[in-house]
Amino acid sequence: MQSSWTKLQEGQGTPVIRWQAMIFGVISALLLPALLIPAGWLTQLLFVEQKDDLGFRRLPEALGISPYFRINTESLSAEPNLLRVAIAIIAIIVVVFISERCFYLLSRRRSMNAALELSSLLLKRLFEQARGLAAEHGLSGQRQTLRSLIQSEVPRVRDAWTDWFRVFPSCLIQAVLALSLACCINIWFTALAILALVVGWGLYLRLEANQRKSRPVLAEQRRNAHEQLMYLCESSPLLESIDNRVSIDSLFDNQVKSFHRSHLRLADEGSWRSPWLLLAITVLTALLLFVLSIRVLEPNSRLHIGEVVVLIGSVIVSVSSLFRLNRGIRKRLNATASAEKLVQYLSLPTKTFEASSSKNLVPVTSAVVWEHVSFRDSSKQRLLDDVSMTLYPSKLTAIVSMDQGTTHSLSEMIMGFGKPTSGRIQIDGVNLIDLDSLSLRRNALLVNDRGPLLDGTVEENMLAGVKKDATLDLVAIAREARVAEGILNLVDGFGTILSSNDERLAPDQLFRLGIARALIKKPSMVVAFEPKQRVSAQDELDSLSALATLKNLGATLLVVPERLSTLRAADQIIVFQEGRVVANGTHQQLLESSELYRHFNYIRFSWS
Repeated sequence: MQSSWTKLQEGQGTPVIRWQAMIFGVISALLLPALLIPAGWLTQLLFVEQKDDLGFRRLPEALGISPYFRINTESLSAEPNLLRVAIAIIAIIVVVFISERCFYLLSRRRSMNAALELSSLLLKRLFEQARGLAAEHGLSGQRQTLRSLIQSEVPRVRDAWTDWFRVFPSCLIQAVLALSLACCINIWFTALAILALVVGWGLYLRLEANQRKSRPVLAEQRRNAHEQLMYLCESSPLLESIDNRVSIDSLFDNQVKSFHRSHLRLADEGSWRSPWLLLAITVLTALLLFVLSIRVLEPNSRLHIGEVVVLIGSVIVSVSSLFRLNRGIRKRLNATASAEKLVQYLSLPTKTFEASSSKNLVPVTSAVVWEHVSFRDSSKQRLLDDVSMTLYPSKLTAIVSMDQGTTHSLSEMIMGFGKPTSGRIQIDGVNLIDLDSLSLRRNALLVNDRGPLLDGTVEENMLAGVKKDATLDLVAIAREARVAEGILNLVDGFGTILSSNDERLAPDQLFRLGIARALIKKPSMVVAFEPKQRVSAQDELDSLSALATLKNLGATLLVVPERLSTLRAADQIIVFQEGRVVANGTHQQLLESSELYRHFNYIRFSWS
């Protein structure tokens, strides 16, 4: 069975940059143990005891770390002496050290880039999956899940990838090489060091498990002590009035001590700060040094100071590598839940609709009827609950709701994104689920305070894929949409290039530019989200007039209003609360009959 991590990389292959990170990491892993060998030679050279006839220290013929890593001093210098050989060895150490650091930094950089590349591919898959699920689950139905995945789970997975790429396989190779080097010098001391490491690691895991169990208890104790301190600060006079024998100061001091005690224990909860672990590490280290000292001080010992330095360095490098590897494994394990959530979402089947079994939508002539429609999002939260309503062509219907999820779900479903969990939507008597999704989307259009803008000229934004011909007078259409003046004030007029985040046109002008697009495309259904910004009375009137022009062309117009004038002009207003229809009527009717609607008007338009 494939792991979640394997499934996340399914079909993506291994990025080239990941191989680079691996190669650089392996080279760095090889160089660090190799650095210990010339360090041992230099130590042996500095502590040489042999002297010549004049009492000067004599250069040995060879320097050796165990029988396997020996070098003749003559090969290091043409005219060897202690100083020249020492300089040659120092040069070797410097070159190897700089090379190791360079490859290490390159490995870290490439690991991060590889993780970023994989997370970018993962975001691309989420993007494509969201598009694939849009027809069945809608956009609002996925919004909460997608935000959680992108904001929380993807960063956790990316960080886990980064750490894992940095430590595997380089740290494993480095630990094996360092231990092999130590075994070449003294296998029994290495075995003792490994045993000490196992004992220390077992104690650490035991302490960590105990800490995990006690952490929630300590957090609860701290929270209770904090709440009790707040209660005493607020109610101490009342407690004294109940019984003057009660010592409020004593109670307060006890609670402060309890809070401090629990807070300090939580602050020092790291297992590495445990005195028991520190004591165990100290004892084991002392034992290892004692054994090593005995071995070095033996009369016939062949273990010289250089080999001792390499031996200790090898043990330290191997322990450090193993701990880094363990940290990468733990981070990967901690992010497994996030990886499983991503795999679960990416594994959701996307439903395709066969053209032969789906009907094409023709312009709406009768009505869009909602019959007991309910809709849930991916977390099973109900966004729409038993909604029944009717939308008519050439009518402006305003949707009033305190919950954006409700308005977005309604508008998206009309535009072909999402299918009802229960109930049905009929467009001119045809069930929504029997209609071709692409046909439905071609006959519906979104208008909002961003247009929405596309990258291109103003003319291309208005046409939005419609082929221009001689019958299209863009200037006249822009005047109908009350946006001609704003466009002509631009440097190149209708030829001005806009970007999707362009700010040269005000939100109301962008809104009316979207209406101009609708006047050209002539969709059956238009969903309009009014701009939230406060504007002049003239701008507000222009936007409302543009909506009226669109309505008069026969469009079924659904508006999410932000202005009182739009509510007054609406042919019907449907009021929602918690996804249910609670009132329906005109502005004046609802002011008289609906307390919720009056409250909405007061909250939203009390400044008008």
